[in-house]
Amino acid sequence: MWNIGEKCGLYANIKKCYRELKDGPVRVIKLKIKKFLLRSRRSTDNLSESDAQSRFADGVGSAIVSALKWNSDVMDWLAYTGRVEDTENMEIVVLLADKKALGIAITSTPSVNFNQTIQEFASAVKQGALPLKVDGHNVWVKSLASCSDKACTSTQTLAVSDKPPNWNGAAEISGGKVVLCGTIAVLVMMMDKLLY
Repeated sequence: MWNIGEKCGLYANIKKCYRELKDGPVRVIKLKIKKFLLRSRRSTDNLSESDAQSRFADGVGSAIVSALKWNSDVMDWLAYTGRVEDTENMEIVVLLADKKALGIAITSTPSVNFNQTIQEFASAVKQGALPLKVDGHNVWVKSLASCSDKACTSTQTLAVSDKPPNWNGAAEISGGKVVLCGTIAVLVMMMDKLLY
């Protein structure tokens, strides 16, 4: 399923490869984003540029999942950086996986309808309705494309945003807040076990 590189190489029939990836339990999409610095802050992390970009891409993925209310019981995702034009403009590749179809999740919840999920995402991008905030940056998703192969070398544009969203009232995702929420969740679980 995922090792289609041999069948779908440079000289392969791209439409056949697209159909195979499109109908499977994994989808690949590409975003073009622009980030705007909200506030200047000194970083306490000594991350390399590529590690910082990877962390930022993961934060964008988390913000999208939160904003679009994706069902994490049956769908998982992985976001990573693609091409980086400059410090404000970059591509982010997002892999979406149907955990139920892959046998990872056993639940009565229906499998992911990728067509509906991606269509709702495209609609939000077109309307400029994704006011994302990640690690002290406002993030504008400028375009969304579907990928015909796992390397995302061939894409089909699904949505383009003409104007940035209104960031007033947007939920903010930051590394510190994620760690704090995780710590609180672990403490609650530990207290629950101690009390019962």
